[in-house]
Amino acid sequence: MGIDFYVQLNRRIRADRTKRRLVLLLNELLTYLIVLLYAVGLIMAFAGGNLRVTLMLVLVPLTTFVVARLLRMMLKVPRPYRAAPIKPLVRKKKRSYSLPSCHVTSAFVIGTCMMAISMTFPGIPVLIAACALAFLRVLSGAHYIRDAAVGACIGILGGLVPFVIM
Repeated sequence: MGIDFYVQLNRRIRADRTKRRLVLLLNELLTYLIVLLYAVGLIMAFAGGNLRVTLMLVLVPLTTFVVARLLRMMLKVPRPYRAAPIKPLVRKKKRSYSLPSCHVTSAFVIGTCMMAISMTFPGIPVLIAACALAFLRVLSGAHYIRDAAVGACIGILGGLVPFVIM
């Protein structure tokens, strides 16, 4: 996808007040929903007395998030609004980079971890929310499609690797 695609997409979303508000609202709501479901998963694991699962639910997402942040700092890919005449819908950060999307990475690693340890609830809702969040991060002008896709892949792989090798 060329830069013109992102410019046109941004213009279409910005031109419609309802779409603009909906993208921002859903972006926030889905982020909070994922955090809430993550907390539910942690409580379920801890209440079930499974310390190993609880630690995995903490350490795997944390490690994967750190890897994504380090990758982002090494690659230094500018966000769409730095590379094109795009006004993002989300708050801009002065020194924030684009690839991979850490929102998307975090959402997918959490959902994948939960699914890997047979926690279909809340795992499935988190993965559904993660897909929607990836889409919204692109619509908001914060990321390219590539950023969201790479974030999803890192999250899925990060969430599966510890369970596959154990």
